[in-house]
Amino acid sequence: MHKVLTEISQKKKQAKETHEYTFGDDLMDIGENREDDVEDISIPLQRNEKSKGKRKVVEGIDNYFAPRTTTGSQPSIKSVLAGKEAIKKAHMAWARWFYDACIPFNALQSHYFQLALDATSAIGPIFKGPSYGDVRINLLRNCKKECQLLIDGYRKKMGE
Repeated sequence: MHKVLTEISQKKKQAKETHEYTFGDDLMDIGENREDDVEDISIPLQRNEKSKGKRKVVEGIDNYFAPRTTTGSQPSIKSVLAGKEAIKKAHMAWARWFYDACIPFNALQSHYFQLALDATSAIGPIFKGPSYGDVRINLLRNCKKECQLLIDGYRKKMGE
């Protein structure tokens, strides 16, 4: 049995040597062991496409960083200047309103002034100010109710 196995292995070696020689691989000696000279090099492939099944998705590192310049990432000089001009225009409108209505300047230091501006800007440009009748009747009545509830709360605490 041992002889048969050695004969088969020798036939395979001879066939391999003649096969390599016939395809023009005559630069190397046939007797050399070529498997020692061959090195396996594995290069990881970078793919941006998703693989099928349960395999991991191989993606490039570019997906983890934002691009350097995107549309809208930096305002243009024209839009910055227009923004400054719009702010200046709004300030002038407020100043003219204060002068025309004879509102004292210390009203600007009121906490409620900034709250009113924030509430108005939250609604946006569609907001129109309250009318004369609303401020004089309805809103005044609501503020009076708030004050009455506050006073009643203080009276209960003082009475205890």
